[in-house]
Amino acid sequence: MLMPPFLRIPGTWVLWLVLTLSLLTSSAQAGSQTLNNAWVLQPSEPPRSVALPWAGSPTGSSLQLRFNHARGHTEQQALWLPSSCLLRELRVNGVPLWLDKHPSGCQGSLLLALPAELLRAQDNLLEVDLGDATRPEQPHPARLDSPSIGDWQSLLQAHEQRHALQDLLPIAVGGGLMGLALATGLLALSHRAERRLLWLAACMVCWALVMWPAAASPLLLSPPMGARALAASLCGAGWSLLLTRHLGWRSRWSDPILLALGLGLGLLPNLPSGFAWAPWASWALLLGALSAWFLARRLRSWWRQGPRKAWPELLQHGLLPFGVSATLLACLIPWSLGRGAAAELVAMLLSLYALSLMLGFAHLRILAEQRARLTELRMHERLTEQEHQHRVQSERHLEQVTERERKRIAADLHDDLGAKLLTIVHTSDNERISTLAREALEEMRLSVRGLTGRPVQLLDAVGDWRAEVVSRLNQANIEAEWLSLGEEVVHTLAARSYVQTTRVIREAISNVIKHSGATRCVVRCLLLDDDFQIVIQDNGRGVPTGGDGRLDKGHGMSSMKSRAKQMEGQCLVESGPGWGTLIRLTIPL
Repeated sequence: MLMPPFLRIPGTWVLWLVLTLSLLTSSAQAGSQTLNNAWVLQPSEPPRSVALPWAGSPTGSSLQLRFNHARGHTEQQALWLPSSCLLRELRVNGVPLWLDKHPSGCQGSLLLALPAELLRAQDNLLEVDLGDATRPEQPHPARLDSPSIGDWQSLLQAHEQRHALQDLLPIAVGGGLMGLALATGLLALSHRAERRLLWLAACMVCWALVMWPAAASPLLLSPPMGARALAASLCGAGWSLLLTRHLGWRSRWSDPILLALGLGLGLLPNLPSGFAWAPWASWALLLGALSAWFLARRLRSWWRQGPRKAWPELLQHGLLPFGVSATLLACLIPWSLGRGAAAELVAMLLSLYALSLMLGFAHLRILAEQRARLTELRMHERLTEQEHQHRVQSERHLEQVTERERKRIAADLHDDLGAKLLTIVHTSDNERISTLAREALEEMRLSVRGLTGRPVQLLDAVGDWRAEVVSRLNQANIEAEWLSLGEEVVHTLAARSYVQTTRVIREAISNVIKHSGATRCVVRCLLLDDDFQIVIQDNGRGVPTGGDGRLDKGHGMSSMKSRAKQMEGQCLVESGPGWGTLIRLTIPL
């Protein structure tokens, strides 16, 4: 089953995420103690034990933590708080180490020196007071992470790592969003059908501007003010316009209206504090309505296409954009109440959505290239097939023309030359002339038979050869023995093969009569699989050999071999003193 492209994340990204999280959650170095439990003291409630990190009550809280200190340490001791929100006062054994009468927002990594005279060997008391989060100007709820106590040098290293990470993480997230926004914008500009992605690129740029000024705690972002408020409002406008494009809503007034809302509502936070909730509540209402309608349309399309087949498209083009809308709402609604909100999740989902679109586009590009290659391969196969058909038709047409020309020549030879030779045979008073004319007539008839192209039954051909061979050998006073084929043979012989075989047999018998001095000649006909073989053997003096010991191949022997080669067969000649000559002709049927 196909997976959405954005789920195919390289393993190096996962490793980078694990390393980042490990740095985010890193605590004190070795040689320090971390306090993970505290007692909460509130005026209207009895003391209770809580585990750290702990989010304080909205009306303020006081926490007490106890720890021991081993005497004899020569290094400077320190107290380290990874992060905290609304930290008002911090005391060790009753002595104030930190005081902020009007706390607001979250503190970053905080490192305080612990004088040696303040610490006791047993039962040291650390008191932490958290401020009141019920006032509208407080953007974050009270919160306290697990503090650590140990050597100054070991805690300083952890403090510097945490501080650098808290400062660099928003910048890194914003830079990543800017890079993806640039890539998405270039993709939209290079493909006309993807121009709607320009709104996604604009939304990512605006959210990167919102993320960059974040300080103290990168996990909670206070309500934007000034330029950040304008960027956040324009991000909501860009995302709303992208949703309208996905829904197919586009009119000449929708884009200007939404952009004007983004500009106008982005300026409202600069008005008196009583209006600070208005822009974020307005955008929350608008995005909530658009997102609900968008998800309903996607679910309807998914159901119509078939739930099992269309779930990757629903996940990539339905649930993921809805998740971006939901995280935007998770920021807008707390901002309308004057609270902080998690902003990194919005950046992460925006990045994931942009990556999914680019990877999906790359996947479609690969599929298009594969289809183009497949189409090219099919076209090549069709062209090859057409060329083959054209070649076959051309060869067939050439054969037809050649066959018609052969028949015409055969008819001319038979009707003209044949008639004149026959006249000479019957009217000539010279016996030699009549004999030559009769032989010429037989050769002409044989040539005409080859030109007509009609196949010959193998048994009929063998019968003709036997009659001619036995007659010629008997006339030369040579004993003839013919070993023929069985009566069940049903093979045929092509006309050209019949003519060439006849001439090879005639040449071989002529050599036996003229040169061998033989008194006996045996002719055997054989069928070997799909081959026909005829063997002619005499008991004459044999073929003379040259100076190199090889048989003397005269013109007749070369002619027999050449004719056998034209039939895709072979003609072998074997000879030796005392046992005559053997000629073996093999031709395919």
